[in-house]
Amino acid sequence: MSTASMPAPFGAFTADYAVAGRLARDLRAACEGLSAAEWGRLMARSAAASAKTTARTRWSVLRRAGAGATDAIRHVAAVGPRQAASDAWTTTVDAFTALPSRARKAFDQFRSMTRGRQVDEVIQMLLTWLVFYAAAGGSDLEGGLPDLDLMTGIGNHRTVFTHSVLLGIETEFAMRFGLHSLDSLIQRMPADRHPVWDRVHTALSRYGERTITGVWLGIGAHLIKDAGLLHLGATKPVVGMPVPMPMEAHQVFLASNGVAAAAMAGSGKAQDTSKR
Repeated sequence: MSTASMPAPFGAFTADYAVAGRLARDLRAACEGLSAAEWGRLMARSAAASAKTTARTRWSVLRRAGAGATDAIRHVAAVGPRQAASDAWTTTVDAFTALPSRARKAFDQFRSMTRGRQVDEVIQMLLTWLVFYAAAGGSDLEGGLPDLDLMTGIGNHRTVFTHSVLLGIETEFAMRFGLHSLDSLIQRMPADRHPVWDRVHTALSRYGERTITGVWLGIGAHLIKDAGLLHLGATKPVVGMPVPMPMEAHQVFLASNGVAAAAMAGSGKAQDTSKR
């Protein structure tokens, strides 16, 4: 048996080199069939489509988040940092208190669905949870997407670009760009391409929005945890703020951005549901 066709066990997974070779061939054929000018147009179309979709799905929430940030700064100036931090804590507690009733409403909606729709919802829920878990940083909410700034040095940790809704916008744009680009390449593959590519295309169309929702939820949970409102220990201030601020203001900034990120996730989910 040749190496190309010999399956190789990897835990519970068995690699099929013949299938892998065919997938690589399909992708290579799509890439090699593009000239430099066509590559440029493909990248430009993907970037434009990604920017347009991201702006459409998040702009209204981002505008409200910007207004909320302005109100938060005014609130800190009016009542003082400590009272503002206490108010932020109260808002966070109220949000958690409302979770049981929201969960009950979601469960009732789930029970009213058909069997096939229930299976699809479970798949999407698991996918969202897995992406959330990775983006947030695991069970302790340490690491994940926001803490990737540690790769540039401890002095750059917790910047305004990685510990605010800006991170979610950057990540969503990058993900949509990758999805659009891959979708364009799949359409340029040979007619006898492996059937898995069509399933990939269907999965991207069906579950892409839920993946992005998981990213936003993960970022939101991480930022709320970093705000330090749920524990008595000190928290690290945000790096790169335009003016010096007391620690309580940094906590309000992180908490408000965490709540805004969760709202972003909700806006995307609502749009995804409206398409069905």
